[in-house]
Amino acid sequence: MERGFANNSNILIEEYRSIRQDILKTWAIVSVLLLIALVSLFILQPETIRNIMPRCELKSGYNKECSLCGMTTSFLYIANGKFREANASNSYGIALFSLLIFNEISFVYFLAKHSFKYPVTQTATNQEDHLCKL
Repeated sequence: MERGFANNSNILIEEYRSIRQDILKTWAIVSVLLLIALVSLFILQPETIRNIMPRCELKSGYNKECSLCGMTTSFLYIANGKFREANASNSYGIALFSLLIFNEISFVYFLAKHSFKYPVTQTATNQEDHLCKL
């Protein structure tokens, strides 16, 4: 009976590890894409960014604004330090921009904390041996 419970708990632990790895991979991909988008605000010309970004379907099709209308303009103002104009373009712009910056800082911190625990050349067996010696 105990052996079956141990096997089930091992399976659950492996499933948890697999799900955790998938979430971390997704976070990494999203964070890299967000970093590219945020850096582009400071590198590209505002007109280039406006041409790249799609027009709001709700505004162009039905002449109604959604909660993200004006967000691109707001982000462009934030990148240039014009916070009043950013807030006028979209009142959620500063909060969302801050959240994205916080995500990037958290991701870099996570990488710095977890990427250098073991040299890349160590195998899993070597890591386990190292942990056993501690």
